[in-house]
Amino acid sequence: MMKGEIMKYKKELKFICFAIFLFLAFSLLGVGRLSASQAASGGLSATSLSLAPSIGPVIVGAEPAIYPPQEEVPISQIIRITFSKDMNQAATCSAFALYRISGAGTRILVEGSCKVEGRVLTFTPSAFLAEGSVYQVVVSRQAADTDGRKLQGIQDMLSEGEGDILWYFVTVADTLAPEITDFSPSSEGGEISCLSEFKFHIKDNNAGVNPSSLILKINGQQITPALNPISAKELEVVYSPAVPFGYGERVTVSIYVEDYVHNSLEQSYSFTTMRLPDRHWSIEAEDLPDLAAMVIDQQDHLWLALRKGSDGRSGGVKMFDGSGWRQYTSADGLGSDSATAIAVDSRGQVWVALNDAGSVDDPYTVPKLAKFDGQGWSSLSAGQIGVPADEEINEIAVDAQGHLWIATTKSGLIELVENSSLPRGLEDSEFEDIQVRAVAIGPDGSIWAGTAPYGVMRLGADGEWKQYAYSIHAREPVDFTVNDLAVDSEGTVWVATSAGLLKLDPGAEGEAPRWAYFIPNTFVNTVALDSRSGGIWIGTNKGLIRFDGQSGWVDYSADENKMMLGYPLSAEPVTKIAINPDSRRYEIWVAGTARLARRDENPPRVVSTSPANAAQKVAKNSPIIITFSEALDPNSVAFFSLYDSRHNLVSGQLNLDGNTLIFTLPPSVSLREGETYTLVVGSKMQDLVGNKLDGDQDGLGGEDEDTVSVSFTVEKKVVTPPASGGLIPPTSGSLLPPATGGLTLPSTGGSGGWIPTSYSAGGWSGTGTGFPALSSGWSYTSGWFGGQPSLFSTWSVP
Repeated sequence: MMKGEIMKYKKELKFICFAIFLFLAFSLLGVGRLSASQAASGGLSATSLSLAPSIGPVIVGAEPAIYPPQEEVPISQIIRITFSKDMNQAATCSAFALYRISGAGTRILVEGSCKVEGRVLTFTPSAFLAEGSVYQVVVSRQAADTDGRKLQGIQDMLSEGEGDILWYFVTVADTLAPEITDFSPSSEGGEISCLSEFKFHIKDNNAGVNPSSLILKINGQQITPALNPISAKELEVVYSPAVPFGYGERVTVSIYVEDYVHNSLEQSYSFTTMRLPDRHWSIEAEDLPDLAAMVIDQQDHLWLALRKGSDGRSGGVKMFDGSGWRQYTSADGLGSDSATAIAVDSRGQVWVALNDAGSVDDPYTVPKLAKFDGQGWSSLSAGQIGVPADEEINEIAVDAQGHLWIATTKSGLIELVENSSLPRGLEDSEFEDIQVRAVAIGPDGSIWAGTAPYGVMRLGADGEWKQYAYSIHAREPVDFTVNDLAVDSEGTVWVATSAGLLKLDPGAEGEAPRWAYFIPNTFVNTVALDSRSGGIWIGTNKGLIRFDGQSGWVDYSADENKMMLGYPLSAEPVTKIAINPDSRRYEIWVAGTARLARRDENPPRVVSTSPANAAQKVAKNSPIIITFSEALDPNSVAFFSLYDSRHNLVSGQLNLDGNTLIFTLPPSVSLREGETYTLVVGSKMQDLVGNKLDGDQDGLGGEDEDTVSVSFTVEKKVVTPPASGGLIPPTSGSLLPPATGGLTLPSTGGSGGWIPTSYSAGGWSGTGTGFPALSSGWSYTSGWFGGQPSLFSTWSVP
């Protein structure tokens, strides 16, 4: 209907209402005039007033309201009329009609259902009303109450006569989409439980919500929620995840819904599941003497070089094998109770720099370098490696050829080749009073030395040294002290200095080096590269920091991070960090002033499954056993599933015993014979500290490709049918039941045709059909035996 036509009918509605008002007013005035005879008699009879309560029912209310005329009625409107008395169903529904007024002014009857309950008539249209249309409600005077009295009119608007009672309303032109209210969880963008239930209401106050149009997706996957209609205009939606979300997982809820006139709503909500406090950290040693260096060997053993304590406690070397500590001192053949540096060569030999009293006049009597070959200790004197007796070794590095590079306080850098030392410069007059404080080997075999106060030096293939002095904005080079060096796989040098963390990209030959400056105004003691995750671990005088190499920083010592990150050394200065990303146990070791912390980054792996992958003839009642490399978090075992060949989930009981997960079927259930099943170990399974499953055993866990799938086939039992003949003794006249086992045949009575039979043999029983002999001879019985159709017996009849 055009807008002009709607306005036309609105004017007509106002005119009709005004006319009704005038008519009723004059009617009431007429009622007030008494005839002369009535006045003379001094009273009125009960029938002389149209308002007399005994005359008949009146309309006392309606939806939509009668006056003022309603102009924005929802298209889902149900018509309700309330009378003053209990009404007769048949008469009242016959008297009711609802019409739509067309653009041409004609009336079109609206189909629907009518019912009367007590004083209320309810009319429900068969379909939604048309948008933006004029409707006419008609109630004729033939509507009657349960005593048969006819309808008189509208309360407070009574009129005499037999004309129909009618009023109008206009439906809304619905362009409004449904809306979502009461969404739970309410903290959009915040943290939610891993098993959080999602609940919300969808409302549409006009056309109403169309439940069949709802599409609900969680992280892009469509799911089926529970729908609870509140009314025609409101729907409650509830979804409870069967499998928990992972800790710290991003969860996006996407909603699409329409009303009944196809106005649509698309909306999404995003959350993050709660993060557990970081459980990766543990304290492995406390009250250590002064720790000078640490390294991890090929057996994942941690080795510490300890100076003798200021309180006289022995230092030397300590080794952690994963379960306990072993200390080596001079009493064990180490040669000293104080160590300053440590390294491991490619053969697994441990080299330790010693620092102890001896004859300063005779350096050949002072042990300076010790070696552990797995059986015992041997040592080289200061004289043997070409340094003074009081020289302190700051660091040792081993190159691919097994050469030792020894950084010293006074003697520069020394290369030790098969017990023969070769001074490599950095102690001549060009660099007066130089200290080599750190040494590292580049991926191309280049030797990098960190010095005080001349910055970073590189030994080229020609045996010449090149200085990389740090400068700011092309100014003169700035002297700074290097405390530690690390060279990544790209040849970039990360430099821990007294001025902060520096990054040096040497560049091509003839190209100026490029420096980057990180963590300003912080004294950096040590830096370690984690090639497995791509991170860089930095130890400062204010604590531990992790950098992703680009822009992401995690300050483990910050007050706001202490609870969630679980770092146990707080703001204690970090002096050394050890990482062996290529080892079987992926761990980060961090040394504070007197304590040693370990971060377990080692993901669990599937060691074995029973049944094994591609196993055949698996017993149908066999439990499924999965053994992991370490104990699992019990809350994560929900990520185990077993599916049949049609991808139906198989239900059963899960039990976790440390690192062993056992799945058993209920006593009354068994796997189907000949069926292939697939067990799935989800990548979100995790160990006790939160490391997620490393299914593809690449050292990194929790990725999509880390899901482990194992398929096996259940044995199909083959049962040999009973031997032919001899099961039923020959009889005369009829076939009698045999002894236990074999076939049971009823009497044939000499009649032919198929008869039912039953059998019990080989642990199987069932029914089949047989064709008995009409006379003496052979007869056969066929049926199902052991799950297969079989011709399973013969017998003879005399």
